[in-house]
Order: sequence, then C-alpha cells, then structure tokens
Amino acid sequence: MKGTLMMCGLDQLANPKSIAIVDASVNPTRIGGRPLHYVLTMGYQGEIDAENSRSDQAQDLKSHSSLNDISGELDFVLIADPAPAVVQTVQVAIAKCAPTKLMSSSGFAEVDEAGIRARQEIVTMAHVAGVRVLGPNCFGIINPANNYYPTVTWPSRIAIRCPANSGSPPSPAATQATSIMSARSGVWGSGKSSAPGMKVTSIGTKLLA
Repeated sequence: MKGTLMMCGLDQLANPKSIAIVDASVNPTRIGGRPLHYVLTMGYQGEIDAENSRSDQAQDLKSHSSLNDISGELDFVLIADPAPAVVQTVQVAIAKCAPTKLMSSSGFAEVDEAGIRARQEIVTMAHVAGVRVLGPNCFGIINPANNYYPTVTWPSRIAIRCPANSGSPPSPAATQATSIMSARSGVWGSGKSSAPGMKVTSIGTKLLA
C-alpha cells in the first residue's frame, strides 16, 4: 500500500469500470471531444462522465463543472486540460481515489523548466498516492476487447509496433505518443501487465508513474 490507493496493474488502464474526461468538449473534433465521442459511439459499457467548467453539456452528456461534482467512484480519468491546470486536476483525481489517469495534455518537459517541474510534481504525487499516470502528450488507449477507445486519434490511423516483452524503448521512428492495448497487448512502460497473456506494445510513450 502506498498513500491512499493500492498500485493497480497495468491492465486496469484498459479495463476500467468508469471513465471521466476532463475538459470534455461539445465538439467531437476537438482534443477534448474526440475521446468522449469514441467512448460514446463505439459501444463502451462502463460509466461515462464529462467535466467542463465552461459548459453544462458535452455532446450527449451533462457536463460537470468539476471532478468533485461527479458522484461515485472514478476508475479512469482522461485529462485534456491545458498544461497549467493539469497538476491541480491530478490532485483532485487522486483525492477522488481514481487509480488510473491519462494525460493527453502537452506543454511539459518538452517546453521549458516549468514544464519539467510540473511533470516531476505529478510523478511525486502519483508515487505517494500509489496511482498510475500515462502521459503526458499521450494520444490515448484503445482496447477493442471491450470497445474502449479513449483516444484523440482514430484507431485506423495508428501504426502499431510490437517490441519484445522486455519493456525496451521503441525505435526513433515510432514517435507517436500513443499506447495501444488489446486482448493480447498492454502498455509499454515501468512495469508489465498482470493480465494473463498480455504482452507489451508501444508507440513511443510510457507510464509517467
């Protein structure tokens, strides 16, 4: 046990019982709108919540003004906030006991020293609380086995690269920051999935924590 949560297995990233999308957009073509559109239309059967402090509607869902307004447990939180708001969003998600988080937001270590510090702050919070964080700059996760597509890019456009099941980094050519998960593949990163038969698949990103 670390902090308030038990560190989850990597398979929990691909098989959550619920998903909350932060900065979800009413526009299905925007970064905050695409993952919401895909989970709404591709047959995902879990609970879906949307958060947007600027609107009370996000596509076919009522939008909450804060994660704190969402009742019940949060299993997976996709964060599409602008970078300056991400640290606070991660704090709220941890307080809500969400065990897994994905950050599609950019503007961290690739930008400046402030971004590096923010990234490290998120790593520290995740380690203390015992949660998984994937990203930043992550296009998303897909799991066709349960119609789970919280991604900002249409899956047919993604070229999948499958390295050995050793956690080895992808080649420089595999630069898209996307992790793909299916019935036989998991996230490449700082650990291996606990799901039977799962092996590592990577497209240039890894678990932040």
